[in-house]
Amino acid sequence: LNDATSILQRLSNKKTARTFNNEIGHCYFYSGFVHYKRSLTMISATKRKSSENLHGSSAQMKMKELKCREGELHHASSFVDDSLNSYLAENGSVDVGLEEVEVGQKVQHPMQGHIAHLSAWIHDALGSVTQAQWNYKTAVRLLNKVYSPQNIYSASAMHSLGNLYTRIGSPSEALKCFEDSLVCRAKILGSDHAAVADTLFEIAAIIGNVPDYHKATAMYTHCLKIRIMCEGNDGENVAN
Repeated sequence: LNDATSILQRLSNKKTARTFNNEIGHCYFYSGFVHYKRSLTMISATKRKSSENLHGSSAQMKMKELKCREGELHHASSFVDDSLNSYLAENGSVDVGLEEVEVGQKVQHPMQGHIAHLSAWIHDALGSVTQAQWNYKTAVRLLNKVYSPQNIYSASAMHSLGNLYTRIGSPSEALKCFEDSLVCRAKILGSDHAAVADTLFEIAAIIGNVPDYHKATAMYTHCLKIRIMCEGNDGENVAN
């Protein structure tokens, strides 16, 4: 991705009629996604500091920062910001960010909704609850504008927002998000899809705490049937 970005930037610098802002934006976006996914396999800086002696030069400290989860997430966020600037530059809208789009009538670029969703994941992982919540809601709104009021990308963002509400102790808001996501996922993917099972599982967990054990048990049973069909009897999600 880095090599592709460099080549496209060199080509764009030439005096030709075509620029490659969209392509460069794609490279930045997927670079951000790779760094986000990589961060999920890493330990946090807090845990690292408790297990390592962080003495050394500033360069060594920087390397250790990048090797921790937070450093990787900040790196991902930087790539996502660059991708938004590249996409908007294609339309001559370099000064329009996600905040400005919220009050506008037109989405400047189709990828803005996906950028908002990835940004939400990153801020969520960083523990920035307010920013993550705003980005999830913005992602749903922008993706609905680009695709339709019911699309699989918005359903994913709603599911993620539901998880966030669950973690901060807002079960009623979480349940609404999961139910909206479930309707969309079941309609588009079919009632036996693994993503439907994921949302059913979260709804059942909330309902079981109300408690409405009969309804929760029915949802867990449906979820189990889907997961056995998708993964077999020995799947990790089946065990869960």
